[in-house]
Amino acid sequence: MSGASEFKRKLAAAEKTFLKSLSPSALQNLVSQGLFIDFPEGSVLYRPGEESHMLLIDSGEGRMWIESADGRRMVVRHFGSGEIIGLVACMGGPANLTVETIQATSALAISSEIVQRVASVHPEVGFLFAQQCAIRVYGMMDELNSMTFDSVSRRLARCLIRLSRESMKPVNLRITQQELADTIATSREVVARNLKEFRERGFVSTESDSPGLIFIKDPTALRRYYEESTPV
Repeated sequence: MSGASEFKRKLAAAEKTFLKSLSPSALQNLVSQGLFIDFPEGSVLYRPGEESHMLLIDSGEGRMWIESADGRRMVVRHFGSGEIIGLVACMGGPANLTVETIQATSALAISSEIVQRVASVHPEVGFLFAQQCAIRVYGMMDELNSMTFDSVSRRLARCLIRLSRESMKPVNLRITQQELADTIATSREVVARNLKEFRERGFVSTESDSPGLIFIKDPTALRRYYEESTPV
């Protein structure tokens, strides 16, 4: 790929993200020194305490999780195309979490040094990064509120809606019951019981020979259920 084509690809990847609000000069300065990396499914992108790159996800999917001393996991975020990961670690230092791909993933990697330098040179970049870090904090507060006060069925509905990227069309999700349990802080058995209820209500369907797939049949009804149910 020629240099011009590679640069256009970098800009196209950035335009999928919140970076699209930047001025052309600031955006070009930020992405010009980035490098595209292809990660196979199951790749670990970040381990606790490591130095981070900011990754602009061009394609693929992944997740972030934390782990207790006795090996229990909790998934704190799923991500996909058009999202950026690693920004908080670039600005605030190493984080105590693991990031891995669940599909083959292509990302534009920008080093923490470049992220910090461009943010210091372009005030609009620094402001945008601060704004996004604040959004992440508020998002985690929202998740904590849900984990604390919502019923398991409501947490599961919320999780499925988010994993489907709030699509209003039927969609297949590639996720196991254990992974759902890790995401909503419960057991696989509890997830199985609630999925059974969701199947009976016509929200989703599952196949015994495809345990890692969940088909959201009626996203509108699932969203209505979530919005009309109340925290307990």
